[in-house]
Amino acid sequence: MDKSLYFINMTKAKGSELQSCLKYSLILIVILLSSVIVNGQSKTANFGFQIEPIIPNKLFRIEEQIYNESGVNISITPNPGVSYGGVVQFGLNKHFALETGMNYLRRSFTIGVDDNGFKKDLTFVADNFEVPLSIIYYIRLGEKLYMGHSVGISFQLLPSSLYSRDTGDPAMGEPEYDLEQVSVRRYWVVPAFKGSFGFEYRTEKKGYFFVGPVYHLFTPLYYSRVNYSSNTTDVLGMKIDAIGDYFGLVFRYSFPPSILKKKEKKP
Repeated sequence: MDKSLYFINMTKAKGSELQSCLKYSLILIVILLSSVIVNGQSKTANFGFQIEPIIPNKLFRIEEQIYNESGVNISITPNPGVSYGGVVQFGLNKHFALETGMNYLRRSFTIGVDDNGFKKDLTFVADNFEVPLSIIYYIRLGEKLYMGHSVGISFQLLPSSLYSRDTGDPAMGEPEYDLEQVSVRRYWVVPAFKGSFGFEYRTEKKGYFFVGPVYHLFTPLYYSRVNYSSNTTDVLGMKIDAIGDYFGLVFRYSFPPSILKKKEKKP
């Protein structure tokens, strides 16, 4: 199979899509920075750890997609994944907080082929890092219970493009086939919109405990193509849409906050 086919039309970026994302991302950044300026500076800061199980969900467009070409059905199915890392929150006042940090994100996808009854799967993994920047609004529900709503952006850092391949060996009694996928990253960093809400239980000495859903919305991170060939069929350069939006649940623990003191000006 001609390897040059992998990269046909895969490196031409859609500038308008990125410009639109950057425009709205810039607006959100300005809002966040304005909040900090209006409040003078952060009054408290706390560090924590979080983990996000990533759950495929049809309600949020995260579902199996099926394509057909030359009588061959090719599907792309998102699998459960995980994100985890460290977060820092800067309390601005009793209602607002600014949050940032860094997370490691791991997701996998399965490509399925149905060639007139012959079925084969190929799973590939996408790893990247995330730097979020969000503003959170807290509502007190009880003595120690709070509800938090957050909105912001997250920068997806893509370390590399992706490639995977599976072939059949007739010498081992397998049918002869060649199934490949290649995903070329659009940019090394891609901004995404991030929104969540949840409940936080606060204790003075043991820290804060938070749980709630989170949703990330952005354009696909990669230009992805699938190539499949057998004794009777050739499907070359089929475009697939994958590695985009995701829905998850956040479980976060934060240490008790530290009070940040302003530096007094010398007379």
